[in-house]
Amino acid sequence: MACELIGAKLVAPYFGGSLYVWASVLAVTLGGLAAGYFLGGSFSKKYDNRKLLFYVLLLAGIFLFVALLRSGPSEYYYFSEIVSHRSPHRDFIREELKKIPQEASVFTHNNLIAQIANRREVHQFNYSPHPNKVEMARELKTDYVIFEREFWELGTEPLEEALKDLKGLGYRSELERDGFYILEERIAE
Repeated sequence: MACELIGAKLVAPYFGGSLYVWASVLAVTLGGLAAGYFLGGSFSKKYDNRKLLFYVLLLAGIFLFVALLRSGPSEYYYFSEIVSHRSPHRDFIREELKKIPQEASVFTHNNLIAQIANRREVHQFNYSPHPNKVEMARELKTDYVIFEREFWELGTEPLEEALKDLKGLGYRSELERDGFYILEERIAE
């Protein structure tokens, strides 16, 4: 079950967290278990040899150990730490995202989620034009809407239009610099 949950979290940044993604992860997990049970049962009937069982389990353990050594931290960690991908602008974004309070709810691009994942709620922009970002922000009522011009999705409303509409919804611009925007929900007084 742990592998299934981890697998779903690993594919979520690429394919989302829809019912189809979860069903696919579950199918692959259960299919792997079923294949293992079938092969294990076949081998146990065919070869009643404890020495062979020992070597099969030893080989599986070695493969698991090598897989753990090779996996390391996620690609998000490496991407954020690679010097060739670093720039003053990206370092600026990283520092500004650290200022977002832990108890905040955030609505942003998939590319920024890894840097704000430990907030109370993190929601990802929809990549299709309907519902648009403004409609989703209205529905989700998040504390912050954060976006970067570089990551703006094609086929959605223009960035300037979304910015104007979000301000009309009651968000105020906390930061606007070089195409990076942090909008904070205005507290009703």
